[in-house]
Amino acid sequence: MNVCGPLIFDIQKIHTLIHKHEDAGFNYICRARAWDGFVIITEGKCIFDCKTAGYFLLNAGDIIFLRKKESYSIIADESISYYTAAFDFSPESDDIMNMMPKISRCDSLLLKTVEQLNESWQRQDLESYIFCKIQFLKIYYDKLRCVIDECSCSDASVNKAVQFLHSNFKKNFSSEELAKYCSISESHLRKKFRHEMKMTILEYRDMLRFRLAKELLSSGLFNIKEASYELGFCDVYYFTKFFKRFSGLTPKRYIIEKKQVLQ
Repeated sequence: MNVCGPLIFDIQKIHTLIHKHEDAGFNYICRARAWDGFVIITEGKCIFDCKTAGYFLLNAGDIIFLRKKESYSIIADESISYYTAAFDFSPESDDIMNMMPKISRCDSLLLKTVEQLNESWQRQDLESYIFCKIQFLKIYYDKLRCVIDECSCSDASVNKAVQFLHSNFKKNFSSEELAKYCSISESHLRKKFRHEMKMTILEYRDMLRFRLAKELLSSGLFNIKEASYELGFCDVYYFTKFFKRFSGLTPKRYIIEKKQVLQ
């Protein structure tokens, strides 16, 4: 798993957060979940059966991270209580979501945080919305941090190269310059980088450029020419070829389709 790359995630809209209580015999079937979100069991236990993730026995303190369009069922022979949250992640968040564990445990601090979030959400004012958004993102970040700590790049020279690329991906530089920065031979760095990152140095740099290119074009603050220069391209022609190679669309067509989605 490549966890050294850029990890971008954000919440576009929060739909709900509520604490619910269900009697024994509760049986909920979701054929296609409308939103991303999570469920935290606070009392009792239940069976969680997910088409993509499998079958789990959940106890109080377990958190389930759920994806939009996911199908699953929750069955409880005894009464249960749980928090359920629903929101829309930004399209750029897919890399993060694919790395999240399906089931995890909540410590007392997280349970207290969600209790405070629930109280705040019920006020339905601007301050509560911003507070909830920040805390929801922190919940995901904290869980993701555990994954990163377990799976991060083990080689110091590759980590140094990744840091250099994140700081300089808009610039043109040679692999020889990068190797010198990492105090390693060019051939050795190329081999190590491909082994750790599952892609070449150039592919990694282009991935960073493409992700920022989408952000710049989607923002409406940069036209195609401005975006191309911001990303270090000498002219719009080469930027257009680059963008189409990754997306299958020209920058102009990408902007049009983005606007249609937002309307």
